[in-house]
Amino acid sequence: MLTATVCASIIGGSAMMGRAGVAYTTGFKAVMTAIPYLLGMFIFSAIAGRIQDVGKRRNVNSIPELFHLRFSREARCILALMIVFTMMGTVAAQVTATATIIKMLGAEFGISYEAGAFVATVIFIIYTAASGLFGVVYTDVLQFFMLIIFVYMLIPISSLRFMGGFSVFWQNLDKSYLVPHIDGSILGDIVTYLVFTLAGAEMWQRAFAAKSRKAATQGMFWGTSVYMFTIALVFFMGLAARQILPNVTAEYGSSDASFPLWPSAYCLRDLRAWPWPESCPL
Repeated sequence: MLTATVCASIIGGSAMMGRAGVAYTTGFKAVMTAIPYLLGMFIFSAIAGRIQDVGKRRNVNSIPELFHLRFSREARCILALMIVFTMMGTVAAQVTATATIIKMLGAEFGISYEAGAFVATVIFIIYTAASGLFGVVYTDVLQFFMLIIFVYMLIPISSLRFMGGFSVFWQNLDKSYLVPHIDGSILGDIVTYLVFTLAGAEMWQRAFAAKSRKAATQGMFWGTSVYMFTIALVFFMGLAARQILPNVTAEYGSSDASFPLWPSAYCLRDLRAWPWPESCPL
């Protein structure tokens, strides 16, 4: 359970769509900014057991509660406000990813991006407030298996078939997208991701909630290990999308749309024709 929720938490809509979008537009930057997150999570895996042990002995379930125990109620409130502020970016990225999908699916009905963002926000608030961490974890487990089936298996295989095999993909690939490089913005992202990983409230909470010290350590480690393979897969999907869907940014306003558009790549040209052609996987 912990492996699934850790993996799904790392590989959310922002990580899948956003990182594929970065690979689509700038290439290797998608990998450069993912590596510090990966390293940070492996480091966190080493201390997750200790976090679980403290939480169990002290009846602590979150970082603010830990600060309350160690310092004062005021420190707890201040830290809670800081977490709310820092997590706004993460939540906004999830809302952005969901709103992009809603807009694409509801384009024929006139659903705007703003309306999609509003619907996503309402859904997130309701199911999180209604079920707490229990509900979040089990939706993560469902998401994890969907990732395994659709992201790790079906999309890469079908994309290679669509392009005519790996040799064709490699031949048409702009090799400059494979060149590692670091600039000021990438360096800033690296530092931010590394610090955010070690202090991320969502991972501390999952470590506190683990059933045992061993489960906390192994769950974090294996969840991070799955993420390691995802970095390469998402990078590949972003590069392949440039060949399969070359006009995504112009048509949809963002390269992030390349990922949710992928399954319909076979029949985009006939999307309004019914019945769809037999070659269409939808």
